[in-house]
Amino acid sequence: MARDGGGVTDGRIGKNPSGAGGASTRRSLTENHKFVSLSWQEVIVTGVKPGWIGQELRATNPWWRRPTGWETDDPLLREVADVPFLYEPQPLADLAPGGLYVLRGPRRVGKSVELKRLVAQLIAAGVAPGRIIHAAVDGWQDRDLRRLVEEGREVLTATATGHRFWLVDKITGVNGDWPIHIKWLRDNHPGFRSDTVVLTGSSARDLDAATKALAGRRGRVRAPDRTLLPMGFGAFCRAIRLEIPNAPSSPLRIRDLRSRVGAAAVQALQPWLNDLVSAWERYLLVGGYPQAVTDHLTGADPEPFARDIWSVVHGDALRRADFTPARTGAFLARVAAGLGNPLAASAVARDLGMARGTVVARLEDLAAAYLAWPCPQEHGLEPRPNAQAKRTRSWPAWGPSEAVALSQISRCSPSSSSGSRSPARSSADPPASGRTSTRCSITGRGRGGRSTLSAPPSAGWRSSVSTWTARRVVTARRCGRPHGGGSSRRELRSI
Repeated sequence: MARDGGGVTDGRIGKNPSGAGGASTRRSLTENHKFVSLSWQEVIVTGVKPGWIGQELRATNPWWRRPTGWETDDPLLREVADVPFLYEPQPLADLAPGGLYVLRGPRRVGKSVELKRLVAQLIAAGVAPGRIIHAAVDGWQDRDLRRLVEEGREVLTATATGHRFWLVDKITGVNGDWPIHIKWLRDNHPGFRSDTVVLTGSSARDLDAATKALAGRRGRVRAPDRTLLPMGFGAFCRAIRLEIPNAPSSPLRIRDLRSRVGAAAVQALQPWLNDLVSAWERYLLVGGYPQAVTDHLTGADPEPFARDIWSVVHGDALRRADFTPARTGAFLARVAAGLGNPLAASAVARDLGMARGTVVARLEDLAAAYLAWPCPQEHGLEPRPNAQAKRTRSWPAWGPSEAVALSQISRCSPSSSSGSRSPARSSADPPASGRTSTRCSITGRGRGGRSTLSAPPSAGWRSSVSTWTARRVVTARRCGRPHGGGSSRRELRSI
């Protein structure tokens, strides 16, 4: 550590103004929480006490002490072991040595569970437990990441041989410019440069910026970016023990909907159409979050999880907006009122007394938290991402779980706003135009060329569309588009 005159002041090398030695130095470090870094051994640290990171790592890496049997005491894995269904999406399969991977997805979807499962899989595959370092860094400062690498690699696992596996959970919860520090470590730390690193996060905005900053430092690996989303309809069917022997082994692409492959899929699934309709109605009610599915199958009260989702939306996704709970509730209720229909941002702005730019910004915040999804216009079931610079979105992109949670949130949170000009229609009301949409709907041009947003039908009117949606879901598990009854029948005939 560089010192001059016994002190470090305000993060700069200089003489201690008091002329004193250790006491003044300690006071300066306490007040400023800053060190000066000259090499990778002398790392910059802010906001943590000396030794705290080591204590944290020893407590949260039990496989260092007990390579077998630690899973039974791990809270996350023990909770997963108690659910009444098997769900293992395995988004981290086939990791290559030396790669830097990013696992993204909404909060409460199971990313932390997948990291713990990866630990068990690595140990079972013969990786020495001392080479696996796990850290949940939510709330840390960006400079703490350098001390993490120093403590984890050079102190706590110093006797291990071979490259390390770094499993860094909740990286987007780190305060500051954390991509710069990860980049610095990959460039300058001789060990971390060749280690396998997995970062998880729930902010698409932060992770997109990070992937740009880390370009050229992620190793020569396939698919360095991984995504974990809520359970799809197929996984939900398996969870409720609905087995379809002739189900397609993989989702159909959009362009296959009118092909012979799509026609064959429809024909093969016809005998199970009634079962699929029933399962689809349950899926519209429950959604795809594993905890929501568990509550549904065990008969547990869904209210606690609905409030968790409220915290994700209000406390995380919309935190930049500085909305009051009442304002957030009014915004969500107004958006939910247009489920299944194109929703103009200008109309939302007018009804809630907001500027249109504010509405668009809040929709972008929801998209950054994986609660909404940018969706291009389409022509003949082919996307046209560059057709026009219009914001066309589906809500949510991967299934109705968030739409259902949205209506629950709006009911259990304040939904009035002092700035509203007209009351928002309940999300349980039927859509005005009678249109519906399936998972990941692809919308066309909005009314009057305005920004639009479409969504799956809410649980309140799911029975009126169950037959149509079931026919759509058997033709494509991933995508569809909103139609009136006539156009949907025409498409079914064309298939």
